[in-house]
Amino acid sequence: MSKYALDRELKPLAFLKPPVCGPLLPFINYALALMPKGLKGRALKCRKLKAEGFGGEKLPVLLMEPEGLSEPAPCLLYFHGGGFVMRAAKNHFALLADYAEAAPCKAIFLDYRLAPKHRYPVPPEDCFSAYKWLLENAEALCVDSSRIALGGDSAGGCLALSAALMARDRGLRSPALLLLVYPAADAEMRTPSMREFEDTPMWNARLNREMWRWYLGNEADKKESYASPLCSEDFSGLPAAYIETAEFDCLRDEGAALAEALRDAGVRAELNETKGTVHGYDVMRKAAIVKENVGRRASALRRAFYGEGA
Repeated sequence: MSKYALDRELKPLAFLKPPVCGPLLPFINYALALMPKGLKGRALKCRKLKAEGFGGEKLPVLLMEPEGLSEPAPCLLYFHGGGFVMRAAKNHFALLADYAEAAPCKAIFLDYRLAPKHRYPVPPEDCFSAYKWLLENAEALCVDSSRIALGGDSAGGCLALSAALMARDRGLRSPALLLLVYPAADAEMRTPSMREFEDTPMWNARLNREMWRWYLGNEADKKESYASPLCSEDFSGLPAAYIETAEFDCLRDEGAALAEALRDAGVRAELNETKGTVHGYDVMRKAAIVKENVGRRASALRRAFYGEGA
């Protein structure tokens, strides 16, 4: 029996840990690339496009558009989790479709380049470049450039925050919202939850340590704010944020520290500290606690896109 008091519907996750192992990564990513995206039967129109990535690289994107959406429409640009090294899983696409339908908004899924082949700074620069591409092509895509949110889970949350910092520092229009689901934010792994959760299901401090080793080129990168956003000395000028944490997750305290740092800088930050949960718990899509918190994420998007009464 797991020593962690998981929500009743999440108990099947109690003994699961992702098979993240360096030699296996090519095979894992090959299998993930072949998996269906789980979008059949959704009231969405999907288009495959190419975005401008770092250094002029053309990156695949998937644009999801709900039926009947008024244009120019708000848009969520999303960066998936996976420890900076794994491709998106079926659940990432399904959740993004949920956000697109519930907000409602257009949603763009970016296939950014992965470590260890493409270490920092390539992934966050890809994400920033995709945001710049979206702003420049908003009219052609029937997107309202004043209503673009950046979002991501886990490593993707880190990339969304890094892209927002870059946009602020490089003079681009600020996103309307940061949607950060159990984000990674501190390469130095200094928090109490990081010391406590060495063996948690789904993700833990041991895997997290490997993640940063794969992602960063050298030790000095740990203090770079675009690599490790909690090292930033200035959070002012960033967009409002929705930050969600899981109770039994080594990344839990990083999310809380990030919310506090944003608020101290005068940035509105909603912190949703979910209980009885682990990192990646939303893979159990039918569980009541997942439906509740996916709804809270969608509500944050609606408020950012349509106003407080939405």
